[in-house]
Amino acid sequence: MPRDDHRLDRAIPKGGEAALLAAFAPHLQAARDRGDHALAVAVASSFGRRPTGLEDDLRVAVRDAPADTAKAAATLYLAHHPERAAVLLADDPATIALPAVWRTIANRRTDLLTLDHDPDNRFGPWIPDLTGIRPGHWTPTQMQTARVRLDEAARDETFDVPTRIRALTSLGRLPDASTILQEWATGTEGVMAEAALEALSYSPQSLRLLLDQANGPASSVAVAALARCAASAQPFLLGHELQTVLTAPNAKVTARKQAARLLERHRPPNALGILLEVWRDPDLHRDVRVATAVALRHFPEDPRALEALAEAPAEHASEEMLRSLFQANPTEYPLHARPAMAELIRACLTAADLPGVRFRGRKAFAAWARWYPGDHTEALAAASDPDDPSGDAQAQVLATLVEVGVVRDEILDVLARLAPENLTRPRVRALANALQSLARRFHDEDWIEPLLRDAVAILADHPLHTGTAAGLYIQLIDARRKSDADISTDLVALADLLRDRPVLADDKYGHLVIGGYYSGGAVSRDLLPTVHALIDRAHTSSQLLALRLVARGGADADWSAEWRAALSRLRSSPLPEIAEPAWNITPDA
Repeated sequence: MPRDDHRLDRAIPKGGEAALLAAFAPHLQAARDRGDHALAVAVASSFGRRPTGLEDDLRVAVRDAPADTAKAAATLYLAHHPERAAVLLADDPATIALPAVWRTIANRRTDLLTLDHDPDNRFGPWIPDLTGIRPGHWTPTQMQTARVRLDEAARDETFDVPTRIRALTSLGRLPDASTILQEWATGTEGVMAEAALEALSYSPQSLRLLLDQANGPASSVAVAALARCAASAQPFLLGHELQTVLTAPNAKVTARKQAARLLERHRPPNALGILLEVWRDPDLHRDVRVATAVALRHFPEDPRALEALAEAPAEHASEEMLRSLFQANPTEYPLHARPAMAELIRACLTAADLPGVRFRGRKAFAAWARWYPGDHTEALAAASDPDDPSGDAQAQVLATLVEVGVVRDEILDVLARLAPENLTRPRVRALANALQSLARRFHDEDWIEPLLRDAVAILADHPLHTGTAAGLYIQLIDARRKSDADISTDLVALADLLRDRPVLADDKYGHLVIGGYYSGGAVSRDLLPTVHALIDRAHTSSQLLALRLVARGGADADWSAEWRAALSRLRSSPLPEIAEPAWNITPDA
């Protein structure tokens, strides 16, 4: 039956349904006469929980209508009076297959409980589906009958495979069904065995079997089932069984990884001791070691866990290990544990050698830097020494410390030592990018402007760092700008910085935010003196910037006379790189 999107209960005021139903009466009667039950069901559905007086029509629809209409009618018929399920069952025993009837009988009227599966039910092949059912208040005889009937249904090949799988799933929700399910799990193959394993996850007595099956062909299903089963297992038994799997060198890696995760999640007695014992195994599989490390980092209350993990960056610094440790978040740890974890994250960042891992490590260390307990002498010395082989790694650490504001003026000496050395350009770029992030984060602080100006001055003395210096200067301009008039002097200085680098200048000017470009603002006429000052500089880089400002400002001001005058000066420039694009601007177009 198609879904009815018309909700009359939301459109008709309370009490108004009687008049509307009276208007519907001739149509409803005509539908009854021709045996069409869909109209009554649609009308009842459109009124939601309001009474409609159509109960008799709904009852007849359950008995005589096609399956889809009958299911909808049964739901509406039982909505206010679940006890009516007995009436429907007396009219037609096949209605036990309707979900609304079955739920009511199984949960409320257990005296009417029928557990015989029926492959020929007119509503479709039916088995007792225990999803959402509470069988705990059934009698022992009913439970035993249910176990037998569900086992028979699972073996009955007249049912399709999904229905037989549902039978095993329902069997798992019954007490004392583990013996039957274990026979299915060990005596069959394929999807039925996997369904039995999944159903066994509801039985804590099946922990040992699931652990054994985790080493078999259905390991993926058994490992997943272990997660639910472990939640209800006895702690002492859980710890012993998980230790057995985790320390077994011949066990599958997926099972051992799951054992490590479950030890951390459920914390049976001596869980940390078991994990530490496994961690100290020099021949431990790499993937199992990563899972063990993740489990250990969730024991911040015990210093032994972080002490053990301190070995990871030096002895086990695989990409998977480092990425897993970088996922740690300061909010997961108490204050007293954060310094030790910050030291671990820094050591992992130093050990990272792949660009993607270093990037992730910098982001992670930025979150931990404020709790880092050590000084920064080592990082400053190594990063500033062009001949130090650890300098690149320490520069990443230093860049993170700069980005969060832990290191400030000390960075200037490092830049001064690195700038003359061409081979240290990656370090310089990393530190300059960190300074840009610092400017965005602390743009309102008084100390940020002098720091960036000093850094620009250092880099500007070296031609190969002119672009980096310009990028810093643009960040400074954007950070301190409250209006366009505030940056007029800096725009001229930026053009002079790029005086002999017109190609670079044209690229860098594209990063300037002038006139609130991203918010749709206009270039202010306050910049006109700056435009003329740039034109007076008479070099390509300055006039390129002037051309950008005139193109934007003139269009924003509808080409007033003062902007036309500036454009005329640019058209008269002796530099063809300026005059030609200036003539291409057409104010009267």
